Amino acid sequence: MKKNKRASFDESLLENEIHSTNQQYVDEYINYLESQNKKKSTVEGLKTAYERIFRYIENWDIDFKDYSI
Repeated sequence: MKKNKRASFDESLLENEIHSTNQQYVDEYINYLESQNKKKSTVEGLKTAYERIFRYIENWDIDFKDYSI
């Protein structure tokens, strides 16, 4: 069985934290997912992904509302 490679990028391109506006949106979205009884592993995976996306230097101050799924 072939292993899938995980995406990676230079960790030095991450800010130390998420911009406060986006942190609020991420927290609200995670709370929404939890209220929908999503699997804990799914919620944690999405939280980690969003935190990485919004800590990335080029995305740091882009408003979460500007993204679409």
